Amino acid sequence: MEMFKLSAILSGHQDDVRGIASLNEDCVITVSRDRTGGVWDRQGPTNFSMEKMLISHNAYVNSVTILRISQSYFVVTGGSDKIIYVWDTQDFSAPIYTLLGHTDNVCTLSTTKDGKILSGSWDKSARVWTNFQTQYTLTGHDYAVWGVIEFNSDSILTASADKTIRRWVNGKHVKTYTGHSDCVRALVDLENGSFASAGNDGSIRVWDVDGSCLMELYGHSSFIYSIVLLPTGELASSSEDRSIIIWRDGENVQTIFLPATSIWCLSTISNGDIVCGTSDDNAYVFTRNKDRYADSSTLNTFNEANSNFAESKKTKTDINTDKLPGLERLTEPGNKDQQVIMVKNESQVEAYQWDASLNSWMKIGVVTDAIGQERKQLYEGKEYDYVFSVDLEDGKPIKKLPYNCSENPYTAAQNFINKHQLSNTYLDEVASFIITNSKNSEIGPAPTKGDPLTGSSRYVSGNLNSTQFGSENSNGDPFTGGSRYLSGDGNTTKPKPQAKIDKYVCPKKYIVMDSGNPDAIYRKLDEFNAKVESESNDLAFSTLDMSSIRSVTNALSGKSVSDQELTSGILKILQGAKSWPIEYRYPLLDIIRLLVCNRIDIFIENICAIEYGFQNKKTDGIQVRAIMALRLIVG
Repeated sequence: MEMFKLSAILSGHQDDVRGIASLNEDCVITVSRDRTGGVWDRQGPTNFSMEKMLISHNAYVNSVTILRISQSYFVVTGGSDKIIYVWDTQDFSAPIYTLLGHTDNVCTLSTTKDGKILSGSWDKSARVWTNFQTQYTLTGHDYAVWGVIEFNSDSILTASADKTIRRWVNGKHVKTYTGHSDCVRALVDLENGSFASAGNDGSIRVWDVDGSCLMELYGHSSFIYSIVLLPTGELASSSEDRSIIIWRDGENVQTIFLPATSIWCLSTISNGDIVCGTSDDNAYVFTRNKDRYADSSTLNTFNEANSNFAESKKTKTDINTDKLPGLERLTEPGNKDQQVIMVKNESQVEAYQWDASLNSWMKIGVVTDAIGQERKQLYEGKEYDYVFSVDLEDGKPIKKLPYNCSENPYTAAQNFINKHQLSNTYLDEVASFIITNSKNSEIGPAPTKGDPLTGSSRYVSGNLNSTQFGSENSNGDPFTGGSRYLSGDGNTTKPKPQAKIDKYVCPKKYIVMDSGNPDAIYRKLDEFNAKVESESNDLAFSTLDMSSIRSVTNALSGKSVSDQELTSGILKILQGAKSWPIEYRYPLLDIIRLLVCNRIDIFIENICAIEYGFQNKKTDGIQVRAIMALRLIVG
């Protein structure tokens, strides 16, 4: 059987091509992180042109599939905006249906033979859509659903970042398949009563319906993103190792290298060709038909890009450069077609692949030490530009702080605080840490929900096993004292710039002005009091003063406190709010805000008796103090 060779390069997107499908042998659909889709029509045996663009999504477009209902065909797209759009192939000017229901990125789409749409999302669910309405919502996975397909015409399979595969019949879970050691990303029905799966552990596994693993295939050196069944019965898989592998009877019969780190998606074309989308913003078509081989100019461009591509040593295993042969190895023929070797050329390592048809070695890349800039970090099944390792407290498990450059640092900080149940008074410091360590030059949309400073309502994550960063109940201060941040190993390179996003959005939920956590505020005040004492001893509260203030926070928590204790504590709080250094006042302002909101009479009497004058000349941490003062005034 002929080897696949390059047929065409589809260039037109401005960011990664994340999803791909073919309408027929003359039309390919691509979707991209540039927020658009492309409709590519064949202009000749080796040429495609983007004739139409799909423009409706307002975030990354990550998934696409073709829906057939009777004799009509539709294109279905999904993205990070949580929306699924359905497009009529007779008129791509605007979507004809909008499917709402997912609450996070729609990362995978497929269809059934009887015209249903299947979708999977980072919201941990999959959905079955009939007549463009949700028929079933499939819940039960612990993390994102990366893959969803119809199986045996009578059930649905879902693959998840929780390392499992689930089978569903009529919306009910009937079987769980375990065996993968990392996130499962891709599924394909082998149309013989079995199916194949692939994922971040670099393996492809073939399963029967009862859950027995019939075969394991190894050949990729990194994450496997996509797997498809060819008309010949062969499998094709694409990976983060910049390759596509063709599998026949469990054997690797061809490896195709591309000039891109991530081969995100793979699809078949009805004429037997394959097409993939990559992180270099292009799509590539490969064929076994000599009539559709790329012309010499296109092939030279492709080979040159491959030759100059810098590949990370981290995608290779145990490379000892001292033992690599020199360029003289290239005078010897390869042992088999597609064999890959590495040779040392002075100070650099180069990769070559043997082409039996040309009887020569083809350079396919330069191996470097650095991880590719385009590669994202994974955390709980989602992709991020940065995943910082956070040491909250000595002796406690390290936790993870994920962040995308397109995200507002304050949103990421609030999510981290909520998840780990930290005091909301840390928000400004967390956000500053993210801004400093991510070298982010663009601020995303403002937070859209939750009280960013003192709100008491919070999301408490579900139980995690011991490998998922330990306890979720730490109230430690990650920014002062013995607590500290340690950047993750994978964050040594600047991430790829993201598409520009709107800076302002309308909040979808109101903030309750009387919400707060008095105990957490008191702990922060106690911490700041120690700092004030070290800087200006005459302004610090004594132990007796702090005891009086504790009576106030106890009263705000609903505990019984005498009027005398309350009065004493309130006076200390008011005096401190006027005399303390500006940068340490906001816990005091927050207590005053709660006293106003709770209409405590003794406080109202005392505040009227004190002359107040707030000065705010320092700018560090001003966001927190300004919001506290404004809330006090509003109250």
